[in-house]
Amino acid sequence: MYNGHSDCEYVLFEECVPRPSFTVLIRHHYLKEAMKMVVSEVSVVNGDRVTLIEDRLYINGKIHNILTPLILGNLTVTRDNAGYLRAKLDSKFTLTWNGKGRVAPVLNKSMFGKVCGMLGNADGDPSNDMQIPMPDGTLKLVAESDEFGDKWIVPGSCSI
Repeated sequence: MYNGHSDCEYVLFEECVPRPSFTVLIRHHYLKEAMKMVVSEVSVVNGDRVTLIEDRLYINGKIHNILTPLILGNLTVTRDNAGYLRAKLDSKFTLTWNGKGRVAPVLNKSMFGKVCGMLGNADGDPSNDMQIPMPDGTLKLVAESDEFGDKWIVPGSCSI
């Protein structure tokens, strides 16, 4: 039951090693009309930073046309017939972004139990998902949702 903070960026999930090969970030925004927090953008950091905002795509902060599949190393971004953007990182995950607050990630089985972040570790056991990063690089299980969520805020991404 974590609502988050408006305009903060969070680690949705990343490879849970000292130097992750990828990180997926989301930014929350408070939508007054709906009176709730929604995802306003999603970014895949894999060397380059690919950010999806509404129906636009940015590479390292610069807008990019996506008329054909975009291939950056092992990351491919496409637009499907419904207009959704799909980012696929070979052998790691696929995520779909509708541009209106919904991001749907699907991890490859090879990543089960090897990720951490707001989505937990994907090992099939929800009782150990609320782990936070510690200064020594280990993870610590916590019970409070605010403590959990606040620890996955990207430092310097907002003013809380």
